[in-house]
Amino acid sequence: GLAAAIKIFPAVLIVYFVVQRRFRLAIAGILGFVLSCALTLLITGPEAFRDYLTTVLPTLKRWNEYGQNASFTGFFSRLLSPSLAGVAALMASVLVAAAVWVRSRRSDLDQSFGLAVTGTLLITTLTWPHSLVILLLPLAIYVANLVYADSVSRLLAGAGWLLMAVPQPLLPGFPEHLRASAAVSLTVLSLNFYGLLAFFLAQERLRPA
Repeated sequence: GLAAAIKIFPAVLIVYFVVQRRFRLAIAGILGFVLSCALTLLITGPEAFRDYLTTVLPTLKRWNEYGQNASFTGFFSRLLSPSLAGVAALMASVLVAAAVWVRSRRSDLDQSFGLAVTGTLLITTLTWPHSLVILLLPLAIYVANLVYADSVSRLLAGAGWLLMAVPQPLLPGFPEHLRASAAVSLTVLSLNFYGLLAFFLAQERLRPA
């Protein structure tokens, strides 16, 4: 709940707890979010919320195709028109949600939760490099379950973290504010995305504990 109040995308995990029928965790997350927002309202007043809804949110779409956006939306927005990118991102997000749901039915809470956290970064609209710090929890879960990982899973995990560690803006040809060619979009601008996707697939391949 507190994480969602600071950065909204962790709120998706509340849906995960509902699907898992872990209603106490879902309620705790909702209460944490509401209490954090109420405290912020008391300190800053309603202007901060009004500015966020009327000024900040309407401008976020312009960052969809930004080179450091490592989500499905970012990847497809750099390659396709806005309408096609939205459809492609939605379809990919459905596949990720389905994978998380299947995993939640045949493995323990830790494994499925780690997969859900990683999947959240893929399906949220904007995922910046600093957002990837939340993956330290899925990484800890993955390492603790390393005995259940096959060679392909370990290769994907290792490659994924190497790709996510690449400082894309320092690479030649990184166009920070300009629309790039398809070749650049598929290489220089998508390394972090490929890493995130690879780590998700690595967790998905873990045998149930």
